[in-house]
Amino acid sequence: MPLIIIDTVLFSSLPFNPLTTLFWIVMLCPTISINVRRLHDQNKRWWWLLLWLVPVVGWAAMIKIYCNPTSAY
Repeated sequence: MPLIIIDTVLFSSLPFNPLTTLFWIVMLCPTISINVRRLHDQNKRWWWLLLWLVPVVGWAAMIKIYCNPTSAY
């Protein structure tokens, strides 16, 4: 929230918010990493992550996959 306020005050003339954009770019790698790790815990490959690109049906499928218990090691 403070990042959006700082962006608005400093960069209000720009059509995008550079600090917020930078934050999302930086957070993209850890987010993908955590999601792939969760899929691997359930013995699924990384490409299952592509289901997020399918609107509604893919989202529901991924939520169901994430709610399943993990495999025992």
